[in-house]
Amino acid sequence: KERSAKTAGIMIPRTMGLIDWQFRLAREELLKGICGSVLDVGCGAGPYLQYYISSRARPGGGVQRAVMLEPNVHLHDRLRKAAADARTQDPGLEVEVRGGFIEELQGESVFDAVVFGNVLCEVPDQGAFLQEVGRLLKPGGRVYFSEHVGVKPHGCFMRR
Repeated sequence: KERSAKTAGIMIPRTMGLIDWQFRLAREELLKGICGSVLDVGCGAGPYLQYYISSRARPGGGVQRAVMLEPNVHLHDRLRKAAADARTQDPGLEVEVRGGFIEELQGESVFDAVVFGNVLCEVPDQGAFLQEVGRLLKPGGRVYFSEHVGVKPHGCFMRR
């Protein structure tokens, strides 16, 4: 498992960089209205931080606070660097890096938005995951996602 996590720590940023390049315009459109306090679940090395910074130039102020939640400790160094770079680009953007899983977060109705991209294929119980998203989302909050996973019983091609 440790070896697999280390490999993922190397490959995920590279793969997600290519995916982000391919889907950049779609993601800009998807995230154009994001604002307030945001939870980014399974954030990898932080590819969505660039969109949070861009959101702040729009009327309404965009993202004020981003909590970057990543369970793979082998991605944390890159994520901390991306968070520091984001703070340098926009000192008004509060960025917090956390390890762990969504079910470990405390509270209810904490975030204005929850973001996850290419995460559901790694989640053992998608229904429970989405319940946790709902628990942490403020009333009227929004969920932004970009996924490649189908609905069970078929699910992700990697699980077949």
